[in-house]
Amino acid sequence: MNIATTATMTEQEWMYDIISDCEDMLKDIGVETGEIDTYSINNRLTKRLGRCIRIHDITGDYFKIELSPIIFNNENLLYNTIIHEMLHTCNGCFGHTGQWKVLADKVKSTYGYDITRVTNIREYGIEPSKRKTKYIVECPNCGKRWGYQRMCNVVKYTNLYKHIPCNCALVRTK
Repeated sequence: MNIATTATMTEQEWMYDIISDCEDMLKDIGVETGEIDTYSINNRLTKRLGRCIRIHDITGDYFKIELSPIIFNNENLLYNTIIHEMLHTCNGCFGHTGQWKVLADKVKSTYGYDITRVTNIREYGIEPSKRKTKYIVECPNCGKRWGYQRMCNVVKYTNLYKHIPCNCALVRTK
């Protein structure tokens, strides 16, 4: 197991301890996880708390787990997310139904962690990050607005696009 992050050694040791705790919890209730090669903190994860990536190799499948930095301020959310992603590495558990759901319910009944498909981070006192909008395109007729983070054809050539319901050319306002 490898933790790919820019964290200090103390933070890495702390993360190893939590990951080890989660592995032990799953082993204690008879859940066998797949081979997890890497855990990493992905600063680009803003709309999800974690992500499990399956890698197909000639030697078999292995997994990489990416975690959002926002989960590290709440220990319960951290454990919940790591266990959630670890369950995806179990045989037949890459979705959120069937065997994955059975194992998630087993974790909940044993340890009290509410492993669900979707988590509302506001329940943990965390506000979702606002998307940084660099450009705004608007319909002058109805006022509907679209925000963009990057320069794209709609932003660059706004006059060539129209809002179909209003049949009106769009205008770039920012």
